[in-house]
Amino acid sequence: NEAVCRFLGMPAHSPVIVFRRIRSAGGEPLSYTINYLPEHYGQPIEKKHLQRMTMLETLETVVRIDLGTIEHEVEITRAAAEISQLLCIRVLEPVLTIKTSVFNKEKMPVEIVWTHFVENKYKFRVVLD
Repeated sequence: NEAVCRFLGMPAHSPVIVFRRIRSAGGEPLSYTINYLPEHYGQPIEKKHLQRMTMLETLETVVRIDLGTIEHEVEITRAAAEISQLLCIRVLEPVLTIKTSVFNKEKMPVEIVWTHFVENKYKFRVVLD
């Protein structure tokens, strides 16, 4: 994917490691997440790591990256065929989509992530103190 490679600062069509995960609640799909990482960051990550840690914890503890800025871009999108099938919703139903851009302390990109949530199963709360 050219947009992914561009974000990661790599030539177009460079190999990347992709992790795909579905999270469920009450036996029903809640979200579908796709993480894209450069090979040198993704290679050391194993399924067992993601079964007991979040991806960010895995990047810090397994890959030993000093994480810096993490940006979230939130929008309502429409479910494409793949997303609708995985989340057990109809094509073009609204989904809450969060694009997460992760950088290290040196402001270099580490990963880019898209998470798609079933719109009526997710609550978001922000408290500014």
